[in-house]
Amino acid sequence: RIEIAFPVLDPRLKRRVMKEGLRPYLGDNCQAWEMQPSGSYRRKHPRSVRRAAQLILLNELAASS
Repeated sequence: RIEIAFPVLDPRLKRRVMKEGLRPYLGDNCQAWEMQPSGSYRRKHPRSVRRAAQLILLNELAASS
């Protein structure tokens, strides 16, 4: 696995990265884990509406094709 970071300068592309890349994963409460102060991880559990990033992105892709 390789992770990289780079600036996205175009405002239109920034919005797209936020919408398609970050928001679904930051809002995921079905398949996400949170790091605890001890360094261990605890799985997040949905409190109300279930939000699964992969399902959200698949639905958006299906709607746009």
